Amino acid sequence: MQKILISILLVLVVGLSSIIYLQNKDHSTNNDLATLEDRIFQTDNMIITIQNSSHLQLAVAIETDSKKSYSELENAYPLIENKMIHSLSSLERQEIQSEDGIERIEATIMASIGSLLTTGEVKNVYLTEKILQ
Repeated sequence: MQKILISILLVLVVGLSSIIYLQNKDHSTNNDLATLEDRIFQTDNMIITIQNSSHLQLAVAIETDSKKSYSELENAYPLIENKMIHSLSSLERQEIQSEDGIERIEATIMASIGSLLTTGEVKNVYLTEKILQ
């Protein structure tokens, strides 16, 4: 009889622990997404003339490390556009069309705008739209 009670108690403890773990896991994922939303700055659609008179149309999402950095990017938006135009206009069509073209664009943007932040940093740049003509 005592073994049955211990077995039932053990099953209940494991079951409750699993439920609590799963609830916390879902909650932390939702919090991560909420804080990510507060740290990602989305640019408007831009058209940039690149080498060989081709045109690159793109939009990017810039992930910062904090809300304060996000606010800095918001205030510096004309400078972001300027840095993106200058840094991407030197790319050639073949570079953009290459296998690592998207990563090259993202890295170029990240390197060019990172200096605009005084209190934080750019964690990542995500290309959300790209058309090459």
